Amino acid sequence: MESPNQHKSVRDFMARRGLAATAMRADGRLTLVIDGRYRIHLRPGSGGQLTLTANVMPLPGDPGSPASQQVVERLMNSGAGMLRDHASTLCLDREAGMLQLQQSLSGDLTGIELDAEIGEFTNALHFWVRTGNSL
Repeated sequence: MESPNQHKSVRDFMARRGLAATAMRADGRLTLVIDGRYRIHLRPGSGGQLTLTANVMPLPGDPGSPASQQVVERLMNSGAGMLRDHASTLCLDREAGMLQLQQSLSGDLTGIELDAEIGEFTNALHFWVRTGNSL
């Protein structure tokens, strides 16, 4: 039986990729592991949209600490050009002390379009993880 949280675009994507229906949680979240190293969460969002999120790196200390602020500032300076080419943005999960990458997607994407968006998101995630690891 289909849950209201199961988004059609995600179901189409899963069918294209041969993923079992049980891969989607009851709340509509689908977690993908890309290249054996990137965990990307795809969740239904408000207004029928979809949200992609992934952890980039833990912050060194509390989110408001000078060390954490310095890391965020250095990342933002390093990745200013990313804003021009990618729809994803860095955000902060204060509870987890984690820097994340997030992107909102239209709710009317086809499975093929969603696949392409996930690919672009993964490319951006690779950049941010690599940049974060070099600090």
